[in-house]
Amino acid sequence: MIQIGGPVRCIYTGHELYPSDYELDHFIPWSFVSHDLLWNLIPADGCINSSKSNYLPDLDIYLPKLAKLQHHSLKVSIQANYLPAILEDFLSLGYTPKEFVLMNEEEFLEVYRRTFGPMHQIALNMGFETWKY
Repeated sequence: MIQIGGPVRCIYTGHELYPSDYELDHFIPWSFVSHDLLWNLIPADGCINSSKSNYLPDLDIYLPKLAKLQHHSLKVSIQANYLPAILEDFLSLGYTPKEFVLMNEEEFLEVYRRTFGPMHQIALNMGFETWKY
């Protein structure tokens, strides 16, 4: 995505990420979700991925940034006719990638709020702690 969609910035630090210098972060920790679905993965600074570890990101700060980057990435993928099977991960959110692209940013963010809000709350109830950079 960095190569075909232009510069990508870490949603946590704001630093520009480069194809050879980033790590994939599970927005909601893998230790809670136990999956690698694309809609929960985000490129991040390596140092952030380590410090965030199994903490939950503050949704008020980071969820809009995650949604904006994910929405942009879907648009770029579809416009470039780059449709790997992994985009099918988005079907589990109730929409096709093409339907997501037709949404405006606020509609897309609302889907993310409905998806991540309950997961975040359940993880908090289970003892996961909130994190912010």
